[in-house]
Amino acid sequence: MRYEDEDFYNHSDRRMMILASDEIREAIVDGRLRNGEILYPDAIVEHYGVSVPTATAIISQLRDESLVRKEASYEHDAVNFHAHEVMTLGQQRLRLEMAAIRCSARRTLNPYLSRCNRSIRTCKASDQIRPKLKSNVEALIYLYACVDNESDLKRIGITIRRFSKYLICLWRDERRQDEYLKDIRMIVKLCKANDVEGAAEMVGQHISKITTAILAELGRRERESLSAAMGPGRAA
Repeated sequence: MRYEDEDFYNHSDRRMMILASDEIREAIVDGRLRNGEILYPDAIVEHYGVSVPTATAIISQLRDESLVRKEASYEHDAVNFHAHEVMTLGQQRLRLEMAAIRCSARRTLNPYLSRCNRSIRTCKASDQIRPKLKSNVEALIYLYACVDNESDLKRIGITIRRFSKYLICLWRDERRQDEYLKDIRMIVKLCKANDVEGAAEMVGQHISKITTAILAELGRRERESLSAAMGPGRAA
């Protein structure tokens, strides 16, 4: 093979970009990369052997997923995965989605509910986290498709997407994933029956339950990390 074969090296870089993105994403979710830690492109270049543009693209992708954020006091991005954001987004979701479901449940069109169910089935069938999260977001957007105005739907979509990254904490457990999707199916069923208050109550219970579960999981990981840092027998 010729060294000047650019297609080979481009393909290799793309493959390493996928590998690096997955590994860094996993490290953020597992807590090995802590909230506030800086991601340096040079470190990614050195560790994975990718080009500087590829390292920049990896960080940009993680930023799009809200896993990192641009720090005002730095030129670089920092890990963005913490309990305070979970609580804030959970509160925003409760406010936005309980109002939206009351609107949608009164006039939801069956085609939207059919698409919602289809996205739920896709979410369940996929064996990879990112397609699962994408299908989950699509299902919820279809569920709220009959809100009064497009700007409300856009705000809901942004909040759900930012919240969805935390579902990775739970969805490695298939039982938890099944419980989550069962809740969404029940909300769809209540919408089909035009049970406005029943649907609103179910949305509230679902968001509160999933927020509490994520906070509990993040707390568990924080305690494990502290215990490991302190050494055997020193953590209370």
